[in-house]
Amino acid sequence: MATTSTNKARTRAIAVSAVLALSLSSGLMACGSDDEPAAKSDETTTTAVVDDSTTTPEAEEPGDEGEAEAEVTPKEAEVLVGMSELAAEAKSLEEGWTVRVLERDGEMQVATNDFNPTRINVTVVKGEITEIQSIG
Repeated sequence: MATTSTNKARTRAIAVSAVLALSLSSGLMACGSDDEPAAKSDETTTTAVVDDSTTTPEAEEPGDEGEAEAEVTPKEAEVLVGMSELAAEAKSLEEGWTVRVLERDGEMQVATNDFNPTRINVTVVKGEITEIQSIG
């Protein structure tokens, strides 16, 4: 009886090992080698056709801003103080500005050092803009 269960366990171990070896070799074969050319495929490739008949806008010349973003002045930004964060976002969108929260409920937020003349950096306490920290 002991021999039969030992043989079954050994057979099971060999079967599991064989399945693992086949799985591993199949996975490695699918990866291929960088030295071998890619296998040819029976798939059809499709080429996109671009319509070149449309005109492209001319590049802006230096000094030609067109509709440049309006810089925000500290006086203009003060209108956001006392607004809810959501209302301030809506107002800034309407004016072409962006709002960045630098401090929320006493916790400083992560921010980049890049300058954006249309960005208003604010402090938010309990969902309300309480301070304009800076422009940029």
